[in-house]
Amino acid sequence: MVRDLTCGYAVPVLEDLNFQIEQGALVGIIGPNASGKTTLLKTLCGLLKPRSGQVLLDGRVVHNLKPAVRSRRVAVVGQGVRIAFAFSVAEVVMMGRHPYIPRMGSPSARDREKVEWAMEVTGILHLAQRPVSNLSGGEQQRVFIARALAQEPELLLLDEPTSFLDIGHQVEILDLVKQLNRRQQIAVVMAIHDLNLAAQYCDRLLLVHENRVFAWGRVDEVITRDNIRKVYGQPILIERHPVYRCPQVVLLSRLSHVSDRTRQVHVVGGGGMGSDILLNLVHRGYRVSTGVLNRGDSDWQTAQDLGLEIVDVPPFSPVSPESCRKNLEMMVRSDAVILAGIPFGPDNLPNLQTLLAAVEQGIPVIVVEEEPIEARDFTGGAAAGLYRKLVGSSPAVLREPEEIVQALENIGKRGSANG
Repeated sequence: MVRDLTCGYAVPVLEDLNFQIEQGALVGIIGPNASGKTTLLKTLCGLLKPRSGQVLLDGRVVHNLKPAVRSRRVAVVGQGVRIAFAFSVAEVVMMGRHPYIPRMGSPSARDREKVEWAMEVTGILHLAQRPVSNLSGGEQQRVFIARALAQEPELLLLDEPTSFLDIGHQVEILDLVKQLNRRQQIAVVMAIHDLNLAAQYCDRLLLVHENRVFAWGRVDEVITRDNIRKVYGQPILIERHPVYRCPQVVLLSRLSHVSDRTRQVHVVGGGGMGSDILLNLVHRGYRVSTGVLNRGDSDWQTAQDLGLEIVDVPPFSPVSPESCRKNLEMMVRSDAVILAGIPFGPDNLPNLQTLLAAVEQGIPVIVVEEEPIEARDFTGGAAAGLYRKLVGSSPAVLREPEEIVQALENIGKRGSANG
């Protein structure tokens, strides 16, 4: 338990921290560079004395414990650990038994048993006699985790355990950490830069920013668009991992807002069929608007995240006459309109009527047709009739969304030639 903790050096780095880590929890500390993640870990393990407040382990103040006692309960794997001498893997792991070996004494049978166990559970027993300096980065990290496990800790602290590792070794190390956490019921706290890996592997997250805990709780509560934008100052989207369904941060380039393009494009989407189109157009520097969308729709959320102008209606509401009027105004102001390959029901059927009105006013329309309209018509044929009329009015019909930008370029060239 962390109670009213302020930690730092000459000046406070983190202030007034209060949170509790349960047995068997896997907690990630996230935050920008220099936000105090490493400082907090050093304080939790007792290496750095708090400026005020307490770190409690089973009711005992960590900083009041003798170093040997503390090392039996809390183990640390630091960032970028290096072994200067040609120690073997077994010798390095045996270093974790120092809190148990009497001064001037020798390792006991239990010490050797625990070292062998630590190497076995971390998958490095076959490397026992190899020099640590000859191992790969992923193998070395396993050695240091094994050394920490040899301490038989209740709490394992990891500082950037995947730094300097490729993606294969990152997953390997974090899989190992999670297995140890679950099977051995060791509480794990790790500082980690990669927000997506943190969301995938951790139970709870502590987001630190501007000397304080900015957010603390379940992954879904911490990895939100507002939290990440406020802390990191970066335009982002939050999506769901396709397999694990945990939140994942999608970075957006700032260059999309400094393009020399000035053309306006309006997108008619819905149900997630327009999100990729919106992202692609914004990334390429187009000024983009969209509608009519139901609030909360996935395309609506993407447009919100991108800061786009939206014509919307309440959730599960039909497209209203007023929203149709606004939608047509946006289309008329645009250099082109794109109709995504959306399904049509009675509620969004008016969008097709508005598109026909835009065509009548000479606005170029690009239709994305990834599957036939008959497979997307849930209006008893009304949508298909309007759709065929729209396509017959000679807009560009595309089979692949990737062709959209080229179609826009062609519209621009024709517009320039006519001018």
